[in-house]
Amino acid sequence: MSNTGKYLATGNYAGIVNVYDLKSMNMLEENQKPLKSINNLTTSINLVEFNHNDEILAIGSKWKKNGLRMVHMDSLTVYENFPSFKNNVKYPFSCAFNNTSEFFSVGNDEGQDYLFSLKWPNRN
Repeated sequence: MSNTGKYLATGNYAGIVNVYDLKSMNMLEENQKPLKSINNLTTSINLVEFNHNDEILAIGSKWKKNGLRMVHMDSLTVYENFPSFKNNVKYPFSCAFNNTSEFFSVGNDEGQDYLFSLKWPNRN
């Protein structure tokens, strides 16, 4: 669940992440349709992490090399340039944003941790 309580994201064994808008959802209704289904990964999802204000959703699979994606929540699109070909994070086991989302960290299967500085437009 997102930090503001607006979204719920669920990942499954087939690599699909469903994002639900909790504000417009009727909790009592069966077979809720997701706001967006993200199928950029093809292996089981074990990472689902929102940043502090729900602008970005990080999703990942420890079963796929560089199996990490970032989703822009306003447009519900996956960033094509993360991780770039220069960032070989290998098999991601954990990820986290800091409390202001200036940094993003990824831990991998070899016990290494990668720290990314995130650039935000229109921020001081």
